[in-house]
Amino acid sequence: MKPQQAERIFLDTARLFQEEQYEQALATLDELDACFPNSFKLVQMRTQHLMALGRPDEAVAACRSVLERVAEVSGWGRTELPR
Repeated sequence: MKPQQAERIFLDTARLFQEEQYEQALATLDELDACFPNSFKLVQMRTQHLMALGRPDEAVAACRSVLERVAEVSGWGRTELPR
C-alpha cells in the first residue's frame, strides 16, 4: 500500500468515527493493520472504536497485544502483563 493511500484510508477511518460508523471503521482499520501491524496509532483508533461500541474487553486485548509485540521486537522478551 502506498503512503498516500494509507493516509486516505486513515482519514476515512477518522471520519467514520465522527459519524459513529464504528463497525465500518473497524473493518477499515483491519485493512490498515494488515499493512502496518505494529502501529500504535492504529491500536489507539481501534481501542476508541471498540470502547464506543461498548466492547472494553476487546479494547484492552488490542492494547495488550501491541504491548506484547513491542516487548518481543525490542528484545525485552515475552513479557507477561498484569491482568
